[in-house]
Amino acid sequence: TALFVPFVFLPQFAVSQGADPVAASALISVLGAASVLGRLCAGMLGKWINNLTLFKGAVLFMAASYIAWLTMPAYWSLVGFAIILGTAYGIRIALVPSVLIEFFGLRDLGTILGIFFTATGFASIIGPMVAGYVVDISGSYQWGIAFAAAMGMLGFAAIALSSRKAASVDAVAKGLEQDRSRWNR
Repeated sequence: TALFVPFVFLPQFAVSQGADPVAASALISVLGAASVLGRLCAGMLGKWINNLTLFKGAVLFMAASYIAWLTMPAYWSLVGFAIILGTAYGIRIALVPSVLIEFFGLRDLGTILGIFFTATGFASIIGPMVAGYVVDISGSYQWGIAFAAAMGMLGFAAIALSSRKAASVDAVAKGLEQDRSRWNR
């Protein structure tokens, strides 16, 4: 829910803080480029940090970045916010399949991913709409950003205490073998 708020409100917020409209719009490009960087770094970081811990860290950084957006509205601070959020988002999204496998295994992975990304689609609709409503009622972007920060923190809280040992290589291989035998019927 929180992730999609900056895609809608960040450029206009930056303009309201005195940024040039073109520079304000460039913040979305910075966020997107940082997301690509995060996706590329996820694999390298995964060599040293297990996927679930890295996933949790990325979600925490995403949530914390909204606090930075809320408290540091200068343009270059917004660039930093876009870099932090984009990088953390890139790491998180790259790890979604492996984290879901850790929790649910390979069986029905397509269905599980479908449910996850459908829920993400609903969040992409609901988050900006609620933030917009909050901005309209309060007359201030700060309350919309605070909503995004609260949703980000709730998202982190929802996964913070989760733990699941990764499926063993043997269990994954056994699941693959069972799937192959089902397909070959």
